[in-house]
This record gives sequence, structure tokens and C-alpha cells, in this order.
Amino acid sequence: MSQINFSFQIKDYCSLEPLSNKKIEITNNDKNKKYPPKTTDSRGIATFSIDKIEIGDFFSVRLIGDKNYNPLPYNLAKDSNNKEEFTKKVLTPNNYQNHHCILYFKSSISLLFNGSKLCLLQGNQTIASCDAISGKELTIEEKNRLQKEEKCESFLRYKDLDKNNSSNKKDNNKQTNKSNNKDEINTSKSNLTYCCVDSNYQKTNEGVIPEGKYYIKAKNISINTESLEIYTNDKCSNQVESKTNRSKFKLKKSGIKTNNNGDIRISKHNGIIFSKIQHCIESESSISLDVIYSKRGQNQTTFTKTTEQGAEINEEYLNIDAPFAPGTYITLEAQSLAEVEYTMWGYVIARSQDELDDILNEDVAIDYDNFTDIRDLSTYNNVFEEEKQYHKVAFSLPMRDTEEFDKYYVIIFAYDCEVGIPSINDPFIVIDMSFRVGEGEDEEVIETEREMTSIAQHMVYNQTSIENLKAWNKIETIYNVKEAIDFLQANIFMLMKQHLSSVDYYRVYPQLAGKIAYIYYRFDLNNENFITCEDEEYINNVEFYASKIAEVYNSKLINAKTYEAQFKQAFLNDDENIDQEQLLKNFISDIGNALNIKQEFLPGLDFDPSSGRAGVYNSKTNILSTGKPTPNDYNSFIEFMDTIVHEFRHFYIDCIFKYDKEHQLHSIHLAQLIYYNTKIYANYAYKNIFDAYNKQCADCDIYEDGIFKKGETYLSSDCNSSPLYYLQPSERDARVAAYKFRKKTGMAT
Repeated sequence: MSQINFSFQIKDYCSLEPLSNKKIEITNNDKNKKYPPKTTDSRGIATFSIDKIEIGDFFSVRLIGDKNYNPLPYNLAKDSNNKEEFTKKVLTPNNYQNHHCILYFKSSISLLFNGSKLCLLQGNQTIASCDAISGKELTIEEKNRLQKEEKCESFLRYKDLDKNNSSNKKDNNKQTNKSNNKDEINTSKSNLTYCCVDSNYQKTNEGVIPEGKYYIKAKNISINTESLEIYTNDKCSNQVESKTNRSKFKLKKSGIKTNNNGDIRISKHNGIIFSKIQHCIESESSISLDVIYSKRGQNQTTFTKTTEQGAEINEEYLNIDAPFAPGTYITLEAQSLAEVEYTMWGYVIARSQDELDDILNEDVAIDYDNFTDIRDLSTYNNVFEEEKQYHKVAFSLPMRDTEEFDKYYVIIFAYDCEVGIPSINDPFIVIDMSFRVGEGEDEEVIETEREMTSIAQHMVYNQTSIENLKAWNKIETIYNVKEAIDFLQANIFMLMKQHLSSVDYYRVYPQLAGKIAYIYYRFDLNNENFITCEDEEYINNVEFYASKIAEVYNSKLINAKTYEAQFKQAFLNDDENIDQEQLLKNFISDIGNALNIKQEFLPGLDFDPSSGRAGVYNSKTNILSTGKPTPNDYNSFIEFMDTIVHEFRHFYIDCIFKYDKEHQLHSIHLAQLIYYNTKIYANYAYKNIFDAYNKQCADCDIYEDGIFKKGETYLSSDCNSSPLYYLQPSERDARVAAYKFRKKTGMAT
């Protein structure tokens, strides 16, 4: 019997994204015949071979073995009230002989109560949540008695449910301005209550609703709903809610009378969650409710011992007691969740010690409005996820949103995806992200003198040296460029001692790498306000460099022609009668003379007219390499000239620091920063580890036909390169110098 193909493409109803690697099963409803399941490909497509005689039959489709989606497709048609029946009618191969059928599946909707939050989940994602409590609310005295007499260990801590939820969003400005009034603080503490979630106490009438799987009826849920019965089966037919023989639990708004302390009570202000449930579940008869309490004592989140590439991380210089820089690329693991099917990761920010204490001391779920899912970050690296090591994560710490703080922390949580949103009982790690460079916001950075902020920091600073990198790692603030140079030298000393390349060093020493990157990010040589404040002599040197080369380019006569005319004829018009390589050598020789550089120190030239490669200066071989521009392309010609001046600037800095000890640049801190940057250089290909250090493209990098555009960032313009490559001092210096040359010669406005 001949056969035909019957193909399906399945998509997520909300995002319209194809659902890959999903098992689907089809059934011939007319013949009551099931086909073996197929797995969808990366496009969400699965193809079944059916007997040609079945081409006019009706088929139904369902997902199998998937917890995150409803098994039946969700019909998008608007002309039928009975969606399930309508779906069956349209699924006949007759209608899809020339194309595949597209079906949409909705994520399954469920509820989760973890002792302090009631979360509405769509698949693994929390789409709404509100504060909720269960069990008898205990005073501090009652809590202490249970700890002492009943040996209870696990407690959750609450504030007044309705007062605490008058607004679901917190005012971040208010968070940073904690009250100094002791009476107000004591009054706040007196309003705190507790509940016990120990498994034995769950059996008592005063305990929380016992852990387990429950259901509520979907019918008649609305914003006006005041209470809902809780059942143990999806038919919602029984009244015994748990193996503890406690029964007749309810989900209700606070203030509604009840005789059962195990009821789940939500704030009256959050009653809108009932209408959200109603909107999401639509025709379903019931919705599941999971009750899961996390217990204290789980292993905390820790740093991984190896990088994603397998290199061993030097743990001596990964000190949780030392500050981290914003944007530091880290790898973490939660070993206690290694057997969990899918581990989620997220973080919350604390902008003061008080905020951190609130989060760590209040055993409650994290405020959903302030919680960031790490998978949503542009700096998230899913390398571990691709290897199905979900209990590990690799990403960059967030950049700070302000420089006005005393302490700044990020608390990173790992948690089972079924929990929906974490609590302090889940594995977590607190990272002090208070490392500073200079003073002021990013665009207003200034240097300052070191202050004696604390005796401890003063003592640590006195221990810093080129050999004592551990002391440098404990320093909380790099106040000025001089200190930045000292810190770089200590890192360079370690790099050379370990015989590592820059990229290997940055990966093996992530905490130090973040601090180096943050120095480059903050002490930005494209920031005129910063460099004017720092060193006028440096600015004069850049002007001198660009002016001298521009003079040579515009004025030096060769056969009665300027270099400008010669270069345009040779490279723009591609005149074969001109020796292009010799012309470049002559130009390099003349700008060397103009800059007072001895001829024997000048770089050799590696010119390849067949390639369009970008320029490179190799300080080890003292070779300047370049290709040639595209003939008859003026923008390409401008970039070519920019490249020559840019790469020669790299040589110029290197040559002066190696051979001209009397030159004024030796005494200029910014010039020293540029030179030492070249010894621990951030290559353009360092993807992931420096992606957080992104800025808006600078004028010096914007060519008329280049990849950089005004208003864009480096990553948005060049997603294959590290943004730090463009920001680091040696590159900023060379790019600004070449840009000034272009402006002086009329190549840039």
C-alpha cells in the first residue's frame, strides 16, 4: 500500500517560536489508530508516513512526556466555540498535501506555594506572584519556644501581609535611604511574625499546609473571588487534602474568616492574581497547586574549579571575602542541585548592607519585581546548558546602576525550575561588588587621592607591592591612574611568573580580570573630561604626534608632489607605476624623523598588496603589517591611512618606553597606563569574558562606511569582538591619535 507524508510544525502559542525536540503523537480518529511518536527537529517539524488511503480521515495530535505544555494543541481559529472539536476537524491530510500543518501549544499553567509566595507559572516561567502565608503566625517568643522545646529548625519570617503589599513594586530610591530612627526600626521589627515549616509541625493544626500536590477548581475564579477550595485530585472531588489527615484547606484573601490555620492566605491587595489565573487557564477544569518548602542547610553556590574550556582556575585569587568589579565574568555551580532536572539561576541586587541584611535575614521569597533571570542577560553564556550541566552557569556580573553607595552586593540564587522563584533557603552566593575605580559616574570619572576609609584597608594598601598580588586583590578602591599602573604591574609580574598568555591569564584569574577590565572601562582615554583633568601633557603629546604626521602628509614634497597626492595616486587610483611598498617605507622614515625617532629603531614593513587585512604592530618583531585599500574606494583609502597612523602610534609608545628613557612620556601616568596595557592586552576575540564592558561607539571609531554607527554600542556594531578591545588604553590612545590626524588632513569632520 502506497504511503504519503503528513507533516506538522509545532510552535509556542505566546512566542510563536518553533518547539524543537518535542515528542508528538498522532491518532487516526476514524480508525482509532495511533502512530509511533516522532521528535520535532530544530524547526519544530515532525513528519509521519501514513497510508494514502487515510488521506481523508481526521487526525488528532498531542504532545507526550512534556510537563511544560498542555498536551493538546491550542486552536487559533475564532469561529468555533468548541476548540478541541474544531481542531480534530481541520487535521485531515487532505488539507495539507502541499504544506505542513502548523499547530500551537500553550505552556501549562500551574500554581506554586513555597511558604511566602504564591506564584502563577506558565511552564517554567513565573508570570505573576504575590506574597502569601500559611499556618499560625508565631510571635518571636513562640518561635523561640518551638526551637527550644520542639527542636524545630525551619522557619519563615513575615511582615504584615496587607501593609507590606500596598504596592507590589518597591521604590528603589526608598530602599537606599534607610531610616536612622531607632524607634521606627524597633516598631518595624515588632510587626514581624514567623511560621514553622518543619515536616513534623506540618502535621499539627497550627502548621502550614503540608507539602504535596493539590488542585483548585478553575470555574468561577475572578478578581471578586474571596476563597477557593483546595483538593488533592484534578477532579476536585475529595476533601482530605494530605496524608497528615488535615483537610478542607482554602486559598483565600486575608481577612476572610477561616477555622483552619493551614489555609493559604494572600494580601487583599493582590486579589488580582485570581483574575490572572482565570485569564490564563480559560477552558481547563482545574489547575494544579504545588506546595514545596525549601529547607535551610543546603550546600551553597560556589565558584567552579575549571573554566568552560577546562583550564584550572587559580582559587587563591578568587576570594569571596575580597570585592569584585562590576561586569566580572564568573562561573558558578550548585552541587546540591546536580541531580535536579533543570536548575534556574537569577540574582537580586542589594545597594547597602541594610538591604543585604533584609534579604538574608528575612526567610522569604525574593521580590519578583526586583529579581533578574540570568538567562535573560546579554552576557549569559549557555555553554553549560548545552552540555546539560544545568547546575552550572557562566555569565558576567551586572554593571552597577549608580556610583553612590557604601556597599553594593549581588546575591545569586540557584533553584529548581519547579520552585518558580527562589527563597533564601535555596543555594546562593553573596558577592561584594563594591570595587571602585576613580570617583563619580562613568561619564564624569575623576581621580582622587587615597583616603583612609578604614584601618583595615589602610593596612592592606601598605602591604601592596608588585610581588603581593593577594593584597592588591583585597583593595576596595583604585583611586587614581598611578594606583592602576601599580595594580597592572603586579598582574603582569604574575602573568610572566606563570608563563601565561593574556587570554589564559584572564580566564584563570577571573576576579583580577574583572578589575583590570573595569580600570580600562572607567579610565577611558576617549573621555576628554577625564584626560583633561588627569594630564595636560598627555593631551599635548597626542596633538604633537597627530600634527607632525599631518605636516609630513600634507607638506613633504616628493617629485614636486605631497605625500597626500602620491598616496592617492598609488593606492586610491592603484597606479602600477608607483612602488607602493617603497612609498610606505619613505613615509614611515619621514614621520620617524618628524617625531625625533632614530632610524635604526623604526619598524620594518610587512606589506601585502594582495590582502585587505587590517594593520598590526608586533612589538616583539618590531614589524608593522598592512594590506592595501580597495582601489577607487575613498572610504577604504581613509581607513588605510588611519591604520598606518594608528599602528605607528603603537610602535611610538613602545619605542619610547624601551629606548628613550629621557622622554617626557615616562613621567606621564596615562602614557605608562597605555604601555603596561600592551603587556596584558585584551584581544578583540576575547568573547564572553568582557562583554559586560560595553559603551557607545566613540567618534574616533566611526568611519563613513565602517561598522560603527553613532548611537550604537560596540557589541551591537561588532558582536564578534570584545567591546573591551576598543576601550582599553592602548587602543583608545592609537584610535584618538589617528582620528586627530584624519581631522587635520580633512579626512574626518
